[in-house]
Amino acid sequence: MNKGTRKAGQKGMAPKQKRLTQREKQERAMVKRELQEAGILPPDKPRLNRKRFKEEVQAAWDSEMNLASLSDALLLSRAITWMLADVPKGGWGRTWPLHDER
Repeated sequence: MNKGTRKAGQKGMAPKQKRLTQREKQERAMVKRELQEAGILPPDKPRLNRKRFKEEVQAAWDSEMNLASLSDALLLSRAITWMLADVPKGGWGRTWPLHDER
């Protein structure tokens, strides 16, 4: 039987979830608020302001990194080389052959 032709309730398939009603959504929100007030759940985090984050990172980069300096350029070059290096087939932990290749 094709995977696409299975019906809900057959073995291997989870039953389709029904949508929550507005009342259920309100109840869940109320329970979440109560748990947050009790300290069981952490408070909601504010959304990331990507534009401000980009500007802050750019300012930090400009203040810290001076590519006119030879040592900074060399360190950046080494870091990029390490990040883009090819990983051996067995991974870095296995440098010896696991079996003889004859």
